[in-house]
Amino acid sequence: MSVDTLAGLDRRRSLSICGAILVTLFVGTSLVGCESGGVLGDRLPALEDEAPLSRAVADALSRDPEVGRFTIRVKTVDADTVRLSGNVDNDGQKSQAERVALGVDGVSTVINTLFLR
Repeated sequence: MSVDTLAGLDRRRSLSICGAILVTLFVGTSLVGCESGGVLGDRLPALEDEAPLSRAVADALSRDPEVGRFTIRVKTVDADTVRLSGNVDNDGQKSQAERVALGVDGVSTVINTLFLR
C-alpha cells in the first residue's frame, strides 16, 4: 500500500471514531433529564413557570374531567400566550387541553406541544 492510501485509511478511521464519540455524547446527555437539573437542565428553557396566567391555566386543566389526570406543564410565553407540554393519550385530549387553556381569562393564544403517548 502506498503512503497516501494509508493516510486515507487513517483519516476515515479517525472520522469514524469521532462520529462514534459524538453519538455517544449526544445519547448520554439526552438521557440526563432536561428538567432534573442535570447537564442539559441548566441550559434549556423551563417548560413551566409560576406566572399567574400559568397557574390559572394549570388549575383549569387539573379540574377538567377529560385532561385533569395528566401532568400538563404550562408556561406563560407572552402576556396572553401560554405553552402546554406533556403527554396525553389521544388527539381529543390534546384538543381539549387547548380548549380549556383558551377558556381561561387572559389567554388568547395557546402553543400546544402536547405529545401522544
